Order: sequence, then structure tokens, then C-alpha cells
Amino acid sequence: MIEKRRLVSSMDGKIDLLKRLKSKKTILSFLVSIIVLYILATIIDVGKTISIIKSANIFYLILAFIVYYASVPIRGYRWKLLLENVNFKGKLKDITEIWFLAYFVNCLVPAKLGDVYRGYLVRKNYKITISRVLGTVVVERLADIIFLIVMLSISGIMVFGSMIPQNILVSIEYGYAILLIALLSLVFLNRQRERIISFLPAKFETAIREFEHGLSKSIGFKELPALGSLTLIGWISDILRLYFVTLALGLTVPLHLIIFIGLLASLLSSIPLTPSGLGAVEFAVAGVLVFMGYGVNVSASVAILDRLISYVSFLIIGSVVYWRSGLK
Repeated sequence: MIEKRRLVSSMDGKIDLLKRLKSKKTILSFLVSIIVLYILATIIDVGKTISIIKSANIFYLILAFIVYYASVPIRGYRWKLLLENVNFKGKLKDITEIWFLAYFVNCLVPAKLGDVYRGYLVRKNYKITISRVLGTVVVERLADIIFLIVMLSISGIMVFGSMIPQNILVSIEYGYAILLIALLSLVFLNRQRERIISFLPAKFETAIREFEHGLSKSIGFKELPALGSLTLIGWISDILRLYFVTLALGLTVPLHLIIFIGLLASLLSSIPLTPSGLGAVEFAVAGVLVFMGYGVNVSASVAILDRLISYVSFLIIGSVVYWRSGLK
């Protein structure tokens, strides 16, 4: 894939996913993930963990798989609503496919470049400016982050009370920091747009105006209920996935703990250091369950099975969709 700065400035080059996979940054990110996963493997009894995984109820695992992938068209439809407000009319199937391909790229490369790739695909297939598309992506991400950290805070208090472990508290603070930085940046852009443009080369003026248009026009008060409802449904599917994984292993885990772990995993998957939080998510899911009194091997089994569905299966299915897609 071409460098991000070239992608923003040109938009006419070809994105080479294989080239991006071979880049030093991507290789380094996977090395970090492997190290973290290796540390986790040294803590658990691998044989016992594999035995626990093999004993999982396949029926509940299938349900976990279904509810997870059922959220894909829902997330695609949410993005379609935002795009329609910036005068883009596309089929739900195509928009969902682009969303799916972008998420697949996020599972392969760090720094959330899949979000940029999403704008690139719309630009290449429908000739709408990438800056306008990225404005809608930012709105979508903000909706996710706001819901995520609010519910994570509430469920965290229900699970730990005032005794939230320091490392988990840091993760929650990380989420609030992301939200604060994003909101302040958007306010600054809105108020200082003309001044910012005056300091930049003329070729960036259109890009900034298009981005601000996508940002401000993609959502209005009348769309907020739909956006909130679709966002809630999307996150419920992630929580249900984890719930069915615990049932598959015969565990009785309180609902508020499942909500907290599911949302924490989603927050950590946004860390740009590794693809889709690979390594960090597995360690966090297992760590919280161990802290709450579940066995090390059982906790690791939950983390592994959940990521087999939410990460590994996405790599497999995403690879098929990517190579067969006419939109890539």
C-alpha cells in the first residue's frame, strides 16, 4: 500500500496491500503481537487450554459466529445513512462490502489504515472525494467511541466498584483521551478552518473543505436516534458473541462482566500499534477473567475462542471477499 501521506495528497495511485504487508511497520507490529502472545502462552498450560477449547459446545460457537457477522450489514447500513447526507447514493450491498474490506485491512495493518482505505475505495469506485468520505468515517468512529467509553465506565463500576485495577483504569482513560482529542480537534477545525487553509498549499484547500462538509453534513438531529440505535445494536452483537463463547465453555459469567470485557476488548482493538489490537486484546480478556477468579487456562480459552471468531475468521473470510471483490 502506498504511504498514507501520498494517499491523502494524490488519490490516483494504486493501493498495493501486499506491499503494505511487507512494510517494516507492519512486520514490526506483528512482532509486537507475537511477543505479547508468547508471554501469554508461557503463563498458561497450553495442553490444558487446548483440551478446554476442544470441549467447547459447537452450537454456542456457531451462535457466536452468526451474531457477530449479522452486525456487518447493520454497520454497513449505518454508514450508508451518513453517506446519503453528503449526497452519495449507493447500494447497501456495495457500501457494506467496502466497510467489510476496510475492516479486513485493519486486521492486517496497523494505524487503522483501513479507514483511509475505505475512503479510497469509495473515491475509486464512485468518484466522490476521499476527504468527504473520511468526514463520515470520523462521525461513525465518534459514535462508537462515545458509546464505548460511557458503557465501559458504567460496567467497570458495576464490576469493580471503586477498586478498578490500574491497568484497566489506564485503558479507560485512553478511551476518554481519544474522545477528548477528537472533539477538540473538530472544534478547532470548525473555528479555525480559514486560518488553517491560509497556512497550507492551495491544493489542500479543497480537501479540507470537503472533509469539513462530510463531517458537518453527515449527521443531523433527526438522524441521531437512528445512528444511536444502529450503534447500540452493533455493540450488542459484540457482547453477545462473547456471551455465547462463555456458554460454549460452560461458564457462568455475570452479564455486566461480559459487557465490560467485550467493550474493553473493542477499545483495545483500536490501539494503532498492532493490527486490530492483536496481542493486547487477548491479554486483556484473559487478564480480567483471571482477576475475577476464573482459572488461567479457562480465561485463556475464552480469549482464544473469541478471537478465533472476531479476528481469525475475519482474516479468512476477508481474504476471500478481497480477492473476489470488484470494488477493491
